[in-house]
Amino acid sequence: MSAEQLTGRIRVLSVDDDPSVTWIISDGLNPDEFAVETCNDGRSAIQKFSEFHPDVLLVDMKMPGMDGIEVLQHVKRIDPSVSVIVISGHADTPVVVRAIQAGAEDFIVKPFDVEMLEITINKVMEKKDLKQRVKKLEGELARQTARQDFVGDSPQMFRVRELVEQIASTDLNVLIRGETGTGKDVVARMIHNLSDRQRGPYVKVNCAALPGDLLESELFGHERGAFTGAYKSKPGRFELADKGTIFLDEIGEMPAQLQATLLQVLEQREFFRVGGTNNIKVNVRLVTATNIEIENSIREKKFRMDLFYRLNDITIHMPPLRERGEDIISLGQFFLVRHCEKLGRDSWVVKPGNEKMLMGYSWPGNVRELESLMKRVAILGEDEIGKHIDSHQSESDLLASISGGAGFGPRNPDRLGDEYFVDRSLKEIHDEVVTSVERRAIELCLDKHGWNRKKTAVDLGVSYRCLLYKIQEYELKPQAVKDEPEAEAESMIA
Repeated sequence: MSAEQLTGRIRVLSVDDDPSVTWIISDGLNPDEFAVETCNDGRSAIQKFSEFHPDVLLVDMKMPGMDGIEVLQHVKRIDPSVSVIVISGHADTPVVVRAIQAGAEDFIVKPFDVEMLEITINKVMEKKDLKQRVKKLEGELARQTARQDFVGDSPQMFRVRELVEQIASTDLNVLIRGETGTGKDVVARMIHNLSDRQRGPYVKVNCAALPGDLLESELFGHERGAFTGAYKSKPGRFELADKGTIFLDEIGEMPAQLQATLLQVLEQREFFRVGGTNNIKVNVRLVTATNIEIENSIREKKFRMDLFYRLNDITIHMPPLRERGEDIISLGQFFLVRHCEKLGRDSWVVKPGNEKMLMGYSWPGNVRELESLMKRVAILGEDEIGKHIDSHQSESDLLASISGGAGFGPRNPDRLGDEYFVDRSLKEIHDEVVTSVERRAIELCLDKHGWNRKKTAVDLGVSYRCLLYKIQEYELKPQAVKDEPEAEAESMIA
């Protein structure tokens, strides 16, 4: 039967050792609505199933050789979505229960009316269609939920979001790299929620939180008596994540002896529990994360190169918060609203002066530090912003800012005398240095691109709106405007 002939019709495969039954079904079902193929034994039915790809299987319970339950189980392994209606001359309750437990959608007793059979098939197909629509809606809801915690419009985060949406539907292993607190766990969960595994479990394990022997048991489980204190068998996280996603955070801290076991799981999709003798097969997607330069660990023989390449089908780099420009404000506002809602308080918009402080701070703790601060702001008020930044501004931040400005202007420390630092707070020095370096960097980049602000924003890794804000703040002007002092800055950035 050609694909053209099948278009728009429900494909039905009828299996019964009584040829008169298959003839009644083939001849009786409306040919405008149903395309019917028939078989008289289980083995030929399985072969026909793979060729015909039916929507519905009508199968007799009692047949020589393979009975109806065996045929049902076999075809469900081939295509779990196929709908099965069992036909039998006996309506005994145990027979019906066996059929339903094996995966049958409905049960018909012989002798049957063909019109009633048509009604049953259509009912089963409507139920199948409803399930598919519900699954689709659940998937869309999961995707929307996944995106809710992904806040940021900077070019760097746009690239991260784009990459996540491209790879989520695959089963590629993903390595997420970035500093502590950049949101690697948010990206890992987003990958799961946007994938076909979204209805399966999502399991997270921190590889640095447990010593090697306990981590092995946590990941792969153990049998009773495997070690002191193992009073009963326990499944590991890989077993619990079957048909879902497992996220191994801080993978660079995994002990060497466990790396070989993990490599075997990735290659063979099976492992032994600690103290066990039976192979356990799993179907999981692996997402890992690290905040260290794992290449250094490879050179120092602390991390296996072959494992690194198996983990690293795709790499996602999470940018530090200090490089995300105006995302700092949108993230801060997002966290403020979230924690105000949790506390049952009205939320508010952060004042411009505090926005400037947030934008000027280096955020060594990244997004995690920002959320912690905004939680306190929700409780204690906006004064917490200034207090936090003042108390956390360290000498290392100062030196990093100064050295980062080397070559841009007079804030290279080699060109500063000791008197520059006398009777001045670290915050005063830091603010002046950052302002000087940032202003010069923006000015040079604008000149480089002929004052094309869109290209400059991309080059600097900030949003267009953030760049306009900085141009206005530093009162930057192109050379033509500098020669005309009466020109308004607003005309340049409008």
